Amino acid sequence: MREMAAYKTLLPLLVATVTISICAGAGLRDHHIEGDSIISLDTADNANGWTATASGGRGPLRINATVPGDLITDLQVAGLIGDPLYELNWKNATLWDTMDWTYTTTFDVNEEMLAAVAAGDDVLLVFDGIKMGATIVVNDVTLGQATDEFLRYDFSLGSSGVLRAGINTVSVTFTRQMAVLGRFMASVSACKRGREGSTRNIS
Repeated sequence: MREMAAYKTLLPLLVATVTISICAGAGLRDHHIEGDSIISLDTADNANGWTATASGGRGPLRINATVPGDLITDLQVAGLIGDPLYELNWKNATLWDTMDWTYTTTFDVNEEMLAAVAAGDDVLLVFDGIKMGATIVVNDVTLGQATDEFLRYDFSLGSSGVLRAGINTVSVTFTRQMAVLGRFMASVSACKRGREGSTRNIS
């Protein structure tokens, strides 16, 4: 039981897929995530759901989010913007281009999982894609940053000691000022058009 948990998450600012290994991502096609148990945090598999909260600019603002997904689609579903591919709607970028956005969800940890961690097993939080410039936090502890949309990021939850019995919180905060690698606005998921630096996603 080397990898006990793996999570698959997609955050819209582009979020592709997040899993916790004790879980394997059903949608993964490249390097398969292996573990004794795999829990998907994608919206379709996660009864707790995701929310996106903005700060700065016109914030605070809170909407329901979909992972995998992207912020612009979430804003459109929430009725806060029009179709971004219609005429000049894309130029109205205030909501996604001038504020920092945090995607948040929760997952449950039982005593059996904590006992396995205490016995030396690990729990991995796996992001199959984050676009881009994001800080990952679990239970108010910063685990690291994602600065390259073409890399998979995984974080050890067992060795970091952040897990607790009951409800645990994962948040991914997209910060406009963060230095990133590669192209910020490559065409991904529902974001098919736009200038560089105009949106964020998690996959």
